[in-house]
Amino acid sequence: MGRSIPWLAPAPSMQLIGGRRNRGYDLATSGDDGHWTGLSFVGGRRRQRVVCTPAGLLTPPVSANATASLTLPDELTLSARQLVGPRLSIMGTVEWQNWSRLQNVAAVGSGCGATGVCEVLNLNYRDGWFYSLGAEYAYSPTLLLRAGIGYETSPIQDPTRDILIPDSNRIFVSAGASYKYSEQISFDLGYSHLFFQDAPFCIASAAQNGGTSHCNADTPPAAVLLRGSADNSADLVAVGLRYKF
Repeated sequence: MGRSIPWLAPAPSMQLIGGRRNRGYDLATSGDDGHWTGLSFVGGRRRQRVVCTPAGLLTPPVSANATASLTLPDELTLSARQLVGPRLSIMGTVEWQNWSRLQNVAAVGSGCGATGVCEVLNLNYRDGWFYSLGAEYAYSPTLLLRAGIGYETSPIQDPTRDILIPDSNRIFVSAGASYKYSEQISFDLGYSHLFFQDAPFCIASAAQNGGTSHCNADTPPAAVLLRGSADNSADLVAVGLRYKF
């Protein structure tokens, strides 16, 4: 991810490069009545390498290497599936992510001035939740139809939204199908449309706003750098081919 701030001169920039390692656990149960339940846990840690211009905006600009450590959110997912008729199954999922562990993340380095702090990412996330409900209908021995709806709460709230990640709560509407061409070959097709809520944002100069880049009730007008709203939507299409050996 790269960033530049054109309304400041000289324009500082930042590049984040990271890697991640995860750990995960899965537990599932099933019954003769067509019931299936699964519980999944995934956690991880990421280290970021940051290349940035110090906040002091020295002239000429100075680049410095800095590092910041942060732990990605754990994910806990509960899913269930129930056969309710000879051809119809219903499914549901609830997922929790503890994004609230990401608050203010500081990148530090020897070349980042007297304090050693090169950049502070004011994330201030909250926990995220995802809920979905869907159904599968076996139209014929070779054709399986699917439809579903989901709702996800974003970890980013209006007071803490950054223009780099204008995320917001969203609704998923999905449909799909699977076609069994032969005993070995099957085709899958899926489509989802995402309806995002409006995503207002307000970015301020941290130096004039008590050390945070998020606007608040006490932010002086002169500290506001950018104010606006993002209008997002997304369409997802998936096509798959399965071959059974």
